[in-house]
Amino acid sequence: MKKTYSPVFILVALTIINWGCKKENSVTPPIWDLSGKIIFNLHGGNLSGINVIDLNSSELTLSSIVTIGDEPRVNSNGDKIVYTGSQTGMIDIFTVNITGGTPIDLTPNSPSLTDSWPDWSPDGLSIAFNRVFYPGFKEAVCVMNKDGSNLHNLTDTSSLAVAVMPRWSSDRSNITFIGQTSFKPPVDYNLYLINPDGSNQVLLDRIGSILPSSLPSWSPDSRTIAYCKSNQTMDDTTGGLYVIDIVSRVSQKINVNGKRTSPAGYSWLPDGKLICVGINPVDTSYEVFVVSNFSSSEGKLIARGLNYNAVTTPSPDGKHIAIFGTAKNGGTFALYVVNADGNNFRKLKDIDNPKAFIVNYQYCQWLK
Repeated sequence: MKKTYSPVFILVALTIINWGCKKENSVTPPIWDLSGKIIFNLHGGNLSGINVIDLNSSELTLSSIVTIGDEPRVNSNGDKIVYTGSQTGMIDIFTVNITGGTPIDLTPNSPSLTDSWPDWSPDGLSIAFNRVFYPGFKEAVCVMNKDGSNLHNLTDTSSLAVAVMPRWSSDRSNITFIGQTSFKPPVDYNLYLINPDGSNQVLLDRIGSILPSSLPSWSPDSRTIAYCKSNQTMDDTTGGLYVIDIVSRVSQKINVNGKRTSPAGYSWLPDGKLICVGINPVDTSYEVFVVSNFSSSEGKLIARGLNYNAVTTPSPDGKHIAIFGTAKNGGTFALYVVNADGNNFRKLKDIDNPKAFIVNYQYCQWLK
């Protein structure tokens, strides 16, 4: 006798089979663990200028903020960018909303002045920057209010011929900069410290005859400065990354795990660990390390196989590190991310052609 099934039984059976097939073949999408946005300044590619990547979804929307602009720094509120730009042929300091819009020229200059290297004070009320005076090419660190008012020299052009790359300490108590006393040989660049009112200028360390390729950078507790020295000759080994304690005035060269460090790409995690880029002597590829003990220079390897233009910036909570660069074996200029403990290294997005690069780590900021 042929066995028959009720319509209700058949419907229930088909439903169970269908659910089981879906469960077996389904793939749970990965949890998106990133947030915020990254502001970066690109050169040499199709996206030259100041750009932003939105990390709040896996869409990773890329937008242009300013097409003609350089050296961007974001204020503590995260709503304004100060940068070096030009609208009339003169190089001035501008601000613009982080969402874009019409830039404001804070230093509309005559041809006898050039302004660059701006940096916000931690409270967002003041801006320090470099000014060049023509003729004579004298330079000074200047400070002004965020609207361009109360502009004045911080350093004295009679004692320093060059004063560039000013950077505020996190607690607003000091400004560090690179200075040079004379254009006449022998030319020496030095790392200086000065109070925001222009008092108590101190020479911290001698850097050498070549202007560093990267700006000095303060630790989160405002006690340590990371800075670089360039090799003076092909055989010179003094170049690389250094840190100095501003209280003890003791400096330390960072050779991570015995490998020479790149004088670029470094940045600080919120807990005071230093992110730096080391050079693999075997294949000259670049590797990213996190260093917590400066005296031993032992670092944790978190990324490898990168080309020379690797630039890093940590997430505001310190859980992730973003890396811009190209792979040693070729490919596009891309955004990578890795956990601060070295896990889960991955490429997030292709950005531009292989010739693109970010000039300096400080022109790349991960915001909330």
